[in-house]
Amino acid sequence: MTGNNQHIEAGKITPRSTYMLFTLLCSACQSIAHASQDNTMIQLNQSIWHLVEDIQTQPSLTLPKVEQKLAQTLVQDARHSNEYFKFYTGKQIQLAGDITVTGIDLRLPQQGAQSPGMLLLRLGGACINLPELKQQHDNLQITEIPRGRSLEESTTYTASKSWGKIDFGFQEKKPDCLAYVILKPAK
Repeated sequence: MTGNNQHIEAGKITPRSTYMLFTLLCSACQSIAHASQDNTMIQLNQSIWHLVEDIQTQPSLTLPKVEQKLAQTLVQDARHSNEYFKFYTGKQIQLAGDITVTGIDLRLPQQGAQSPGMLLLRLGGACINLPELKQQHDNLQITEIPRGRSLEESTTYTASKSWGKIDFGFQEKKPDCLAYVILKPAK
């Protein structure tokens, strides 16, 4: 070593070489993390029903808990966030039974907002029909019906639980298949 300048000597590990190795590893990890931000689909080995039940194990929706249940880091969508809600989106998820979560919309209340928020999961892949839904949730109430203005409108069936409400939407464009699930905690 000369003065304050540390260098790598053949066969010796110096503080400088340790720092350089750490820096190199950190930059490699950042590249890997950045590469995982692509559109690859998250694989969860559970059904949509188990995922919905898992989310309800928490008394309220929080970003860390939802990210844990969805096995990913959600990204804040500043374009849609407002004084009432922060909006978050995520990657697609492949579930058991050839069901795909094609869209994630998490809305968490801003400081002082009255709403507890909600989580919307848009579904694709295999069709879940109404009889299959009723096997999982037998006490459903129709809470919304299409008005004939758009194929995006839905017939919505709602299950009321002690945790909150769960909406199941069947859109007019594909009325026999479950299009989305919305989890709305009571608190």
